[in-house]
Amino acid sequence: MKDFTNRVKEKGYKVVHVFPVLYQGWECDEWAAVVEKNGSVKLAQTNHGSLYFVEGEEANHAIKELINRYQ
Repeated sequence: MKDFTNRVKEKGYKVVHVFPVLYQGWECDEWAAVVEKNGSVKLAQTNHGSLYFVEGEEANHAIKELINRYQ
C-alpha cells in the first residue's frame, strides 16, 4: 500500500482514503484511493500496475458506491 500511496503523492495529490479493491491482488492492482488536488476529487487506481485517475461521473459513481458499502 505504501508504494501505491507514494506514487499518488508524487503526482501532487493528497490521499483522502485508501482501501483494498474487491479483487485484491488481481494483476498487481490491490489498492485504490480517494484523492484530492486543488479542490478536485478523483479516484486513484491501478490497471496492470499502472497508476490512473478516474474522473467526472465515473469517479462520482464509484465513490458513492464505496460510501454506501462502508455505511
